[in-house]
Amino acid sequence: REWINHQENGLLVNPQDIQALSKYMIELLNNPVKKALLGLHGREMVKQHVNHETEMQRAELLYQDLIEKISIV
Repeated sequence: REWINHQENGLLVNPQDIQALSKYMIELLNNPVKKALLGLHGREMVKQHVNHETEMQRAELLYQDLIEKISIV
């Protein structure tokens, strides 16, 4: 599932594109309203789509699986 929608709740940048990253960082520094709106929309998306109890259970299962794998070695 995609978490970030470009220009809606975040900014997507190719990790190798330093110029684009710099451009967006400067844009956000110069536009605090846009920065706040992206953050607000991101938080709202998490509130609507993330069940913290389910995520914690998934993380616990992952850790248990890793512990079992380490114990076998």
